Amino acid sequence: MATSKKQIAANRRNAKKSTGPRTARGKAVSSRNAVKHGLYCRDLIIDSPKLKEDPAEYQNLLESLFDDLRPKGKIQKALVHIIAECLWRQERALNAELMIINRQLEQLNRHTSENELLKKYMSDPEFLLDPSQLASREFRDMMDYIKIELIPYQSAYDGCMGMEMALDNKLHRALRLFMHLKESRKSKAPKKKRLKAS
Repeated sequence: MATSKKQIAANRRNAKKSTGPRTARGKAVSSRNAVKHGLYCRDLIIDSPKLKEDPAEYQNLLESLFDDLRPKGKIQKALVHIIAECLWRQERALNAELMIINRQLEQLNRHTSENELLKKYMSDPEFLLDPSQLASREFRDMMDYIKIELIPYQSAYDGCMGMEMALDNKLHRALRLFMHLKESRKSKAPKKKRLKAS
């Protein structure tokens, strides 16, 4: 069915009225509407309708790292912030991975007939695959189902794994640099002379 000129004109008038959020707060809120897992989010602490993180938890992590590492100087303090950010985002990546797996398991539980088929094959303690079982259409269908349903969506899973590896590399670089700076500071510190007792 073709759209009439009258309908097109009405759509254009309505589009002019719909300008989206106007305030800074409204724009900030709408910018986070699509956050699902937060892996690629610019914000360190996410507060969106689908994902909320507690700023106090991040602050506890940061304070704990400052207590453990005892940074001296601006560079070491900046490195501790980078380390905290990496650890925080790694936790987010792990949670996203779990979310993907849980979603897949929920889907699996919805398919009761396929579940029953899986139980039929796996419940027998003496279950061994003989050539007739491998060749059966029912068994091949079950294996295809397992591949599709139990393994997380590959692209989403790959995204999580890629983010985890990138964060891991960044974390290790920051830790190595931090430790190098700490060691070089120790070696440059003046050594105290011991007084000999007479």
